[in-house]
Amino acid sequence: MALRNRLLRDLAELQLNPYPNIKLFPKDDDINTACLVLSPNGGASLHLTIKFTTDYPLSPPQITIQSYVVHPNVFDSYICASILNTTEGYTPAYTLKGICIQILSFFSSDTLEQSYGNETVDLTEWRRTEQRYSLYFNQTTSKHYVCEHCSFNKSASASTTTNNRPSSAANTWSAIWPTPSESNGSTGRSLPENKTQPAKRIPGPFRHTTALLARNPTITFAGLFDLPDELLVLICDNLQTEELAPFSRAWDRIGGVNGIVSSFNIIRNRELICFCLKTDFNNAKLGVGVHISSEGRIGRLESEFDLLSLQAFEQFHIRTSVQSLRFEEWLPLPISRRHYTSIKDLIEPRLLLLSQKARFATCSPVEVLYAFMNDIVVRLSTKAESSSTQSSLVHASEKAIESYYHLFHLLLCLATQDPRRVRTVNQTIQNFLYGKTSKTDVPNLGYLLIAFLISDADMTVDLLMAIIRETVTRNVVWMLDKRGANMPELSYMEADTISHYRLQKTFDASKTSYRLLMFLNLFRTTIHRGHKTLVQIRDELFDAHGAPPRGTAAKLANDIKKLQEVKNFPEFIKIMGLTPPPASKFTSFLRDCVEDSMRKGYSVWGLSQARALTVRRQVDPGVEERMDPKPEWQSRGTFGVGFFPGGGRGGGGFGGGRGRGGRGRGR
Repeated sequence: MALRNRLLRDLAELQLNPYPNIKLFPKDDDINTACLVLSPNGGASLHLTIKFTTDYPLSPPQITIQSYVVHPNVFDSYICASILNTTEGYTPAYTLKGICIQILSFFSSDTLEQSYGNETVDLTEWRRTEQRYSLYFNQTTSKHYVCEHCSFNKSASASTTTNNRPSSAANTWSAIWPTPSESNGSTGRSLPENKTQPAKRIPGPFRHTTALLARNPTITFAGLFDLPDELLVLICDNLQTEELAPFSRAWDRIGGVNGIVSSFNIIRNRELICFCLKTDFNNAKLGVGVHISSEGRIGRLESEFDLLSLQAFEQFHIRTSVQSLRFEEWLPLPISRRHYTSIKDLIEPRLLLLSQKARFATCSPVEVLYAFMNDIVVRLSTKAESSSTQSSLVHASEKAIESYYHLFHLLLCLATQDPRRVRTVNQTIQNFLYGKTSKTDVPNLGYLLIAFLISDADMTVDLLMAIIRETVTRNVVWMLDKRGANMPELSYMEADTISHYRLQKTFDASKTSYRLLMFLNLFRTTIHRGHKTLVQIRDELFDAHGAPPRGTAAKLANDIKKLQEVKNFPEFIKIMGLTPPPASKFTSFLRDCVEDSMRKGYSVWGLSQARALTVRRQVDPGVEERMDPKPEWQSRGTFGVGFFPGGGRGGGGFGGGRGRGGRGRGR
């Protein structure tokens, strides 16, 4: 039934909102068959037949062509187009209207890309050939396709009559899916004149009525401008997008900066549907497909955040996103209060399943969300490094912030549902301030920054500096060891009050890690709580259906551009919202972090101080020799073993053994 309803929606959309040069004639006695008439470039019409498979839209419709045409990818009635006959070229997200538009473009284009040989065919010659062939063909044969159903290629008069009449099927769809004017009982009559009452003054811009009022100043608008927002929202909700656009342009209260459309997310709410079945959040349990990538011992969580219904995931086994990303699991999203009630009992079991499949050490649902949100930031950080244009960065930022807010909304729902989760976060932060900063106490620093979003604690200077110190400390082993930045010379504890070499090279060695920390802090500050309670923020996101505030993505993209320009610790400290300390103090701070790394067991002294000095002088000839090295600075192993404890592979940066750039190495 769900697939049948999707087919009915697609047919109704194309019938009620036709596209130029596309005409559809469904058969009254067979809903799975329809005639499609295309007029490429407004020229001669082509007749095609559409047959919908029983599992449409899981499989593409079968479209054949009956009209004679010379085209490199048309063989008799068969059309060789990726959208019709390849799994890579088709997705259930395509509507029938979208498919028809692509087929129209297929026959209208001047060039054609061929999958074999990566060739591009110039269709101009093909069209010239078509004209010659058609002339010969018309003179020597009588092959003209005529369709009795849609009257294609009948006599001119019959064709005109038929093509201009609404088909019986169109009437059927109109009855099922009435237009807003029909459903509201509009008669089309003009407004009555009021000769005794003066015209009511329009309180706001309504541009297209100016000329009308000038001609007939007695026209009134029967309280239109007095309608409350709730009724205007209802009107907008019942308008087709093609009808809403001119309405928005005509009246600023509808389409203005703070108009109904933007304030109530009218357009965005229409996009909150299952990409497969096209059901909305009021009629289906919606979530997203989640892919668990296998990178090392612990997996990563990835999603395109294309909304998918639980029915499409479980009953119809949809396992590919709109952009062809494979996924194995499904996670529900809150979206609205009513929708949250319907999926509430599914959230924790699904999160725990993700934890199990990704082999996380935690069994806490909120920590699975921390991991997911952290991975979103990691991917955006990676994307920012490779983005060549500002537009691509803005697009990536929009995708990331939308995804992040959906998960943040889910996190808020869990936090407000069980206050013990907030108390646990508060205690962890308090302990961190008191010195419990080890990997045992806080396995992942990225998670700690995300946890701040639901904490009652304030982000103080001391707390932020403690996070930075622990980040630098966890990065030490990767800075020194050959499996990382391979800078063993920095294990030498120079006597210089200011070591410009240490200041710059320590940053260079773990630049990716510090950039990720800046990204995480940026997302934390982007979601500015102020003095709002978690319940208030949760309810605001319910009202916005999980959407971030307007302009957030653009601001985020602009801030990311600033992050990319950070090249040293002073700039890094400023971006983190702190005042950079003097160079002498920060040099001492970085040496202390090396000692902390050794003391905590994150790394070992892989070189003696004498050997480290020799290596250091090769790259930093002016280094000042320390005359009183501490005994604990001496090497505890054979040279060549490395700086990892026991010669093994330890964690660093933001976690413990997670791999590059995320929960493990943090580089």
